[in-house]
Amino acid sequence: MPVIEVPDPPFGDQTEEIIRDRMFAAMSSGFDQAQGSLAWNLISPMAIELSQMWDALDQLVNLTFIQTTTGQFLDARAEEHGVFRLEAVKAESTVVFTGDDGTVPKGVRISNTISPGGISGPFPGGDPQGDSEPSVFVTLKAAVIASGASPGVPVEALDPGGILFPIGEIDRTVDKIGIVTSVTNDTVTSGGRNEETDEELRTRLLDEIKNREGAGAAGDYERWAKEASAEVFFVSVVAGANGLVTVYLFDVNFDGVGAAVIALVSNYIAFRAPIGALVGTTNGVKETITVTATTIFETGFDETLLRINLEEAVTAYFDSLNVDEDVLQAGVVGALMAVQGVLDVDLAVLLDGSNADFTPSAGEKAVVNPPTIVF
Repeated sequence: MPVIEVPDPPFGDQTEEIIRDRMFAAMSSGFDQAQGSLAWNLISPMAIELSQMWDALDQLVNLTFIQTTTGQFLDARAEEHGVFRLEAVKAESTVVFTGDDGTVPKGVRISNTISPGGISGPFPGGDPQGDSEPSVFVTLKAAVIASGASPGVPVEALDPGGILFPIGEIDRTVDKIGIVTSVTNDTVTSGGRNEETDEELRTRLLDEIKNREGAGAAGDYERWAKEASAEVFFVSVVAGANGLVTVYLFDVNFDGVGAAVIALVSNYIAFRAPIGALVGTTNGVKETITVTATTIFETGFDETLLRINLEEAVTAYFDSLNVDEDVLQAGVVGALMAVQGVLDVDLAVLLDGSNADFTPSAGEKAVVNPPTIVF
């Protein structure tokens, strides 16, 4: 379906000067129109007010259409279609305390450690705590340290937002507990997300309008999966034989989601899918493939730095691919040729050892090992 661009408002540039000149032109030439004259002093305030009115009309046109409205006006348009802005959600994880045997009470605050001059950990959509503040979590139940360590204890972020920490990133106790010598998260943080932006809401709203619920189109299943759980970021819907529809789920890193999320999404879809539809819900697969490419580069370039830039270019190409999208030799060649210092690239790029494009199976997202670059 073509994307319709809302044209600029048709009122033109209605400045105070343009309006005043137009009013003077409609006035009898016998009146003195010089600045400071009676006619000038009477018309100028009206021209100012009319110019502001035209500006307001410009804004009103932009606020009218889903494609251009923002903020609360976009929320109101979305509500007309039963769509609501997704609120920020708190991230969750589990942590292990080590130290002397005893009980760590519920509600203890812990956090990551901030490196001098910067932050630690990736933050999709921005660090919810700011660029220099740690992300604080709170234990949801008491932890019992026995034989020097506790089992994994559930924790929740103090503030909602998209926090993505790897294992071991949460490593500091904000509330000092005498028996505790260290703390670390033994699972990756999950479930957190920032409040939906205007652009994200706009895209979802337009998708909702184009794919009305109940038809059982691919867009329906994708929308239902994302509505069911904030942990679902990417969805692939594949139609099979005999009416079977398989819904593949991915998290923000294109990894699979947990069994509880799969069950939640499956139940959510079951109540909305068309009668008689056979729907399977499962994890998508991140398929890692190898890339070998031969390049010729200009003299004077540092080989080590050039190799790093080439690897980053290939990785960026893979990151741009959607689920189920083919990996093209031409795409890899184009990414390599765009790197400064590269003169030529052998077209025979090997993908998983094969001199051919790579086609992932249903529900697969192609990712790359550090590519092998041959000079």
